[in-house]
Amino acid sequence: MSSNQILKQYTVNEEIVKMVTRNILIVTKKDTNKKFIMIKYTSISDLEKNEMRMFVSLAHNANLIYCHEIIYSLFDNVYYCLIDYAPKMTLHHFLIEKKPGEYISENLVWRFLVQMLYAVYPLHSNDIIHHNIKNSNFFLFDDYTIKLGGFKLCEVQREKKALSHFAASLNYFYAAPELINKEDYNTNSDVWSIGMCIYELCFPQKEFNQLDTYLDALQG
Repeated sequence: MSSNQILKQYTVNEEIVKMVTRNILIVTKKDTNKKFIMIKYTSISDLEKNEMRMFVSLAHNANLIYCHEIIYSLFDNVYYCLIDYAPKMTLHHFLIEKKPGEYISENLVWRFLVQMLYAVYPLHSNDIIHHNIKNSNFFLFDDYTIKLGGFKLCEVQREKKALSHFAASLNYFYAAPELINKEDYNTNSDVWSIGMCIYELCFPQKEFNQLDTYLDALQG
């Protein structure tokens, strides 16, 4: 069966992201009526290669986004990755939908924290640093299960490159001080980022933004 025949098994529901290197769509498999996120890689940079490598190498885990299938189309030289579909989008969306002064329950915060730690455990056990931990990379399901995605900046600790500081420039609020200061780092940098995710869950967004002053102080 050709890649185009495989793709015909899916119905496109909605295109949610369109970028230079990728398009992200919500699709439904026709025979099972099950929804997936389809990542269409229109350009394959080192980051995209790294993300696909992580998709195929990471062991299946209840709190990691799972890649069900990777399809390569010879016709248009495009890779298609089918990953878990999260009906509630991300923790970031969950937060911005809160009304002013509305807080998340303590029990739910603890539940999210435990799942965040379960998500990074298989990465850190294999000396992989995620580098892109933030609430918009924790995908939220109907039963309040969360799964970590956004693997394109992952790196094996012994193969550390400049990606870490690129990640810090993208995720200023979540990046550990050693990344911002361009110092040596390890898997503990991800733990700092988890702490920032929890801080953001516990306090209103306006208070979280005041951390800009604190992170400026870390840079001297």
